[in-house]
Amino acid sequence: MDSLYTYRYIREGRSILREPLCPFCGCFFERPQEIEIDIEFVLGGRCECGAIYVCDPSGRNLGEVYMNALLMLSGGDWDKASSLDADVDFEERTLNYDPKAHRLVRSSTGLLQRMYNGKIIFLRMRSRIHKSD
Repeated sequence: MDSLYTYRYIREGRSILREPLCPFCGCFFERPQEIEIDIEFVLGGRCECGAIYVCDPSGRNLGEVYMNALLMLSGGDWDKASSLDADVDFEERTLNYDPKAHRLVRSSTGLLQRMYNGKIIFLRMRSRIHKSD
């Protein structure tokens, strides 16, 4: 049923791809570039709002990509990266992504999941307000 719906959806001219916009600020983000992190290269970038993003074109290495994103967010400091807490220190969004077209994918079920399996992870530090007593 999903495949039939997807076929009709595409055939009727409705786009399943959407503009590459940051999930935090809504600004257009550039195509991920190779960035050297520690001893390896990752596909990623930085948004105008300060969020960083890292791409996993295969959608199969999310753990490694997530750790690279944390390392990027912490400025290359492994100790700081390993001490960050999700939803406390930073915000995270994982989106379906087509790296060839540089577009976000609206859905990932049925046929679409096989067609577009790339992921892009966005991380942004939360601003902390310290009260002085």
